[in-house]
Amino acid sequence: MSFKNMGVRTKIMVGVCVPLLALLVIGGGSIKSLIKTSGRGEHTYTVLEEAMEITGSAVDMETGMRGYLLAGKEEFLRPYRQGEKAAYEKIRSLRKKVGDNPKQVTKLEDIEKTVREWQEKVVKPNIALRRKIGDAETMNDMAKRVGEARGKKYFDKFRSQINTFISRENDLILERQKASDTAKTDSAVALGTLNKARQWVDHTYKVIASAELILTHAVDMETGMRGFLLAGEDEFLEPYNIGKKHFFEEIHELQKTVEANLPQVRKLEEAEKLIQEWIDQITMPAIALRRQVNNGIKTLDDVDAYISEKKGKRHFDAFRKKIAAFTQVEADLIIRRGKSADDAAASIVTNLETMNHANRWVDHTHNVIQKAMEILAAAVDMETGMRGFLLAGKKKFLEPYADGEKRFSNLVSELKRTVSDNPVQVTLLGEIEETMIAWKKDVTEPAIALRRKIGDTETMDNMADLIGKAEGKKYFDEFRKLMSEFRHEEEGLMKIRREKNAATTDRTVQGIKWGLLTAVILGMAIAFFVASRITRPLAESVVFVQSVARGDIETEIDIDQKDEIGILADALRDMKSNISGQAAAAQCIANGDLSVQVNIRSD
Repeated sequence: MSFKNMGVRTKIMVGVCVPLLALLVIGGGSIKSLIKTSGRGEHTYTVLEEAMEITGSAVDMETGMRGYLLAGKEEFLRPYRQGEKAAYEKIRSLRKKVGDNPKQVTKLEDIEKTVREWQEKVVKPNIALRRKIGDAETMNDMAKRVGEARGKKYFDKFRSQINTFISRENDLILERQKASDTAKTDSAVALGTLNKARQWVDHTYKVIASAELILTHAVDMETGMRGFLLAGEDEFLEPYNIGKKHFFEEIHELQKTVEANLPQVRKLEEAEKLIQEWIDQITMPAIALRRQVNNGIKTLDDVDAYISEKKGKRHFDAFRKKIAAFTQVEADLIIRRGKSADDAAASIVTNLETMNHANRWVDHTHNVIQKAMEILAAAVDMETGMRGFLLAGKKKFLEPYADGEKRFSNLVSELKRTVSDNPVQVTLLGEIEETMIAWKKDVTEPAIALRRKIGDTETMDNMADLIGKAEGKKYFDEFRKLMSEFRHEEEGLMKIRREKNAATTDRTVQGIKWGLLTAVILGMAIAFFVASRITRPLAESVVFVQSVARGDIETEIDIDQKDEIGILADALRDMKSNISGQAAAAQCIANGDLSVQVNIRSD
């Protein structure tokens, strides 16, 4: 079906709904995609943090074991046992979280296997040997020094400071995630507002179309009445009767449609009253007068005189003003509701930008937390390396200490730059640095110097030889390698999801911006086109009726449509044809030619 042959309501609905529906589909789909991608990114960050915690727990196990091997006191095994429990719990938890990634699940199984082998082949033999050795005189000073737990005070303070730093960053994550969640909620609300505004715009266009039809039915009534007054045949009352029936049906239906808007209902009631008065006071007397002419009681001059009084003009002009006022109110509502839709679309764009901004800050904060955990790991490596040297007395065991010291310094400097916008965190990092400097000065450097003086003792030879084989290093190197591969896999996934999230956000914002612009331009173009396809034929019909009413029966109407307006045009052509025939017959009779045949079309 071609556009010009569609119904008036269908034309209006096509013009209004197509651009708005397109905008809703683009916005809704993109927002869902964005929220899903964002959720996957959060999942990856959680996995990475738990992986770091597994590494930390394993290091606690190693540190606790070495502390016991040095001091020979059971309390030094507490970090080992706590780390053991935490490590296996975290591995089980993480295995569930990455259950959709078989490669990572296998990696976690290998990690657990490595830790268990290290416990079986390294930890248990070392602890058993240390229990046999007991206190060796040549290591008494070292054991006493380690037993004083001087470093514990510093390391407890250091861990507390790191935990405070991470806790603050976690608070920032919650704050920024809350902003992102609020923006997500606001976007959903704005999308609902946009949909509701579209429905109201749809409703208002239907109301305007119905008002136009009511006016058309009234014109049909007036046209039919005038045709009857001219020709005197009941056939010419057909447009009047049909128009009257449809007029009251349509206006009653429209009153129900706008029943929530009482001022509009009153306008329709007043318009209905005007037409009813026009029927009762003007139309019915005029029709009765024309029937008297048909019966020979009155003459056409009486009809002309009645029409010349223009009694119906006052009612019809008032009726047109009421309908025009009604339509203007609805047109104003379209503008307001269209603005509401525009505001909702703009709100969606703003909220998406807010989500994007908040997500970037969440990424930033996760990176800060990861760096803080790396600082903690570097410090633990320093402690582990120091204790390894105190046990074995071999220089190579100081390599983790030296490497950890270098990484610690670089990471703190880097993190200070990263959080330079947060003076409180920068100050705390300075305090962390001071704590580690004091730890080195008061604990590690004196202990290392003492171990160098002690050298190798017979009573610790077996322990030194066992530690010197570096059996544990083989397992821990394998453990670190597996954990590194696991983290790299997750970091790769995180990078992919972050890029996808950013691309989705940009695509959504641009799609809605361009969709909004396209909807406005397309809506205006279609509205102008639809309006021209309705108002131009109506105006042409009015001119045609006025010309016929003035007696110009040669005028033509050029409307080729299959909708309601086209049906009206066909009825007007039939009316003109009948009036023309009757006028010709009347002229012949007036000239004295009584042989002319008059086709009586009434019953």
